[in-house]
Amino acid sequence: MTTVLRRIGSGALLLSGLALSGCGWFESEIPGSVTLIITGDEGALVDVLVSTKFVAAETELGQTRIELIQADTITVPIPWSREFNIAGDYRFFTQVSNPGLLDPVVNLEAVVAGDTKYDEGGILRDFPLRFLYMFNQRTAPVIEVL
Repeated sequence: MTTVLRRIGSGALLLSGLALSGCGWFESEIPGSVTLIITGDEGALVDVLVSTKFVAAETELGQTRIELIQADTITVPIPWSREFNIAGDYRFFTQVSNPGLLDPVVNLEAVVAGDTKYDEGGILRDFPLRFLYMFNQRTAPVIEVL
C-alpha cells in the first residue's frame, strides 16, 4: 500500500509540475519589445521620436518630465509600424508629432509584450502623442521633453 501511495504521490507531483509550467509561472514577464502602430490619414507624414535612454522624473504637480540622453527621430508615412527591442533597458519613450503645415488625423498604438498599453489619437496640431513605458514603474502623463 505504501508503494502505491508513493507512486501516486510522485505522479501527482510530476503532473502538477507540468501543469504549472504550462500556466506560464516559469515564463519571464519582463518585456523584450515594444511595437508601435501608427494609423490615420494615409500618406500623411509624421515625425516619430524613440528612445530607451532617458531620465524620467515626476514634478511637484504629479506630471512627468523626460530628459533624453539618446534618441532617434524619423519621418514616416502613415500607416507605419515597427517593433523596437527594449531588452536590457526595459523602458521606452516615443513622441509622434507633426513635421509640416498639414494637420493629419493620427492614431498611435503601443503594444508591450503583446498587451496594448496605449491607444490614442486625434488631430496632430500643437500637441504631440506621447507614450512612456518603464517596467514595474507607475508613470504620470508626460508634459515636457528636454
